[in-house]
Amino acid sequence: MKNIKSYNLRFLLTVFSLFAFSCLSAQDFSIEGHFRSVQKGINKVYLTVYSTALARNPQFTDSTAIIDGKFTFKGKLPLSPTEAKLFTFKDKQGDMSFGERYAERPLYIDSQPILLLADSSLAESHVYNSRINFDQLLFERRMSTVDSLCNERVTALNKEFRSLPDSIRRSDEYHRYSLNIFKENDRNKLPIWESFIRSYPDSWISLFLVFRMNNTSFGMLPSAALLFENLSDSLKNSHYGREFKTYLDKIPALGIDSEAPNFSIPDTSGKVISLESFRGHYVLLEFWASWCGPCRAESPFLTKAYKKYHESGFNIVSISLDTRKDEQRWKQAIIEDGTGSWAQLADMKGWKSDAALLYDIRSIPANFLIDPDGKIVAKDLRGPYLEEKLEEIYR
Repeated sequence: MKNIKSYNLRFLLTVFSLFAFSCLSAQDFSIEGHFRSVQKGINKVYLTVYSTALARNPQFTDSTAIIDGKFTFKGKLPLSPTEAKLFTFKDKQGDMSFGERYAERPLYIDSQPILLLADSSLAESHVYNSRINFDQLLFERRMSTVDSLCNERVTALNKEFRSLPDSIRRSDEYHRYSLNIFKENDRNKLPIWESFIRSYPDSWISLFLVFRMNNTSFGMLPSAALLFENLSDSLKNSHYGREFKTYLDKIPALGIDSEAPNFSIPDTSGKVISLESFRGHYVLLEFWASWCGPCRAESPFLTKAYKKYHESGFNIVSISLDTRKDEQRWKQAIIEDGTGSWAQLADMKGWKSDAALLYDIRSIPANFLIDPDGKIVAKDLRGPYLEEKLEEIYR
């Protein structure tokens, strides 16, 4: 990150004098940005605001023009504070890579007016007048060494993947190896997350980090509940705090050996299918969406397991979190992935799908293995781990 001294002092003083630090109502937000210079081909800034911190789904995306190096966003938030992202696209020229065309600045927005200063790229911008973003900067500095190591691992994995023949890419062994790379990254990150949460129990960033501990490669971590209890009362009693407490209270009801909640949802033809109709057989309840790359990467493993064990009584019920506008895309994805042999269901409500709410789905892919008596016996069996579990059951 560039030192603040790289900014012309007169430029800083002028911007701060022009920026209005007026009090906004609880749900209003304001972002004012200044570029010292604007790269050729960039004339707009885009803003995506996410719905909640627990289910990080885009709530809306807006855009605004850059005029004389300045841009402004104003509006109302569904909840405050919330995660957001500013980004720009440069007009494509020649063989320019996506990374060279695209720059982004993740941030949090709340009722405090935000001032953002950048040289020429959002990727190296600075956010001011916002406690939550200063806390995020403190966290990022703690994470910088580990993040660099993790990014190197992923970059090397992607480079290796592109060089391998398709037969190796699709193998169980390589998929297991790839998953373990991400587990190793999470294993390196988690101690720093936990240390930050304990050090700053009154920071919104600490609460949001507890949320993220629900979405690691290890699944929900037991320490998340203990760290949540360590947070300040004001955070625990906030809207997000109460939401997370509700989630924690639901975990035992969806734990191993608990009864899988029933639902009835239409399939691709409109026929309503209930989970109870699969009683007497093992069934994998799988949550996915046509737009979810990691979900669709699971399709070959699901297909392999289904073909191998279906005659023994194994079934799959796939629940899509696509919405009505994506209905055709959902059906096309089923054809493209060759997953039409088993029940494909969707009520077109997205993340508010009846089944997703029953199973408290906050990230995908996600799955539950249910036994013939309707009890949950395993969760999140990705890649070759599904077939390994089925071998254990049917041997």
